[in-house]
Amino acid sequence: MGQIFGNAAFEELLFRGLLFTQFYLLFKYKFSDKKAIVLAIISSQLFFAIIHIPNRLMINQVDNLLADLIKIFIVGIIFTLIYLKTKNLIYLTGVHSLVNVPLMINETKFPTPLIILFLAMAISLFWNKLNNKMKEEEEHLAVIN
Repeated sequence: MGQIFGNAAFEELLFRGLLFTQFYLLFKYKFSDKKAIVLAIISSQLFFAIIHIPNRLMINQVDNLLADLIKIFIVGIIFTLIYLKTKNLIYLTGVHSLVNVPLMINETKFPTPLIILFLAMAISLFWNKLNNKMKEEEEHLAVIN
């Protein structure tokens, strides 16, 4: 619950909801739409990675700091792509929470956060289709009532 209402929610609102959007609005006047999106993703996710440096220093995780920041940057890009596809920060906050603190239902040799990211990306690919189907069912129920 701390992740959903704290860290993950704050990071999603700040880095995807605010910074990504603001960078996109800034870049879209100077570049094509695709280039503006790419530049906005890179800029906002650089900040996302950099903001994690103090945490890594506090927990004395400086051995692989550069590799860890690159991993955080890539995960931030994936989060932003999920946000672009779904337009849903609540869903993304849930995904981010599970990636940060995965629920270990059973032990696997494969990293659980990667499984969660792949599932989230798969759901995102079909997001519009799932969303349209839910709207159709709601309309059908409204007609019946």
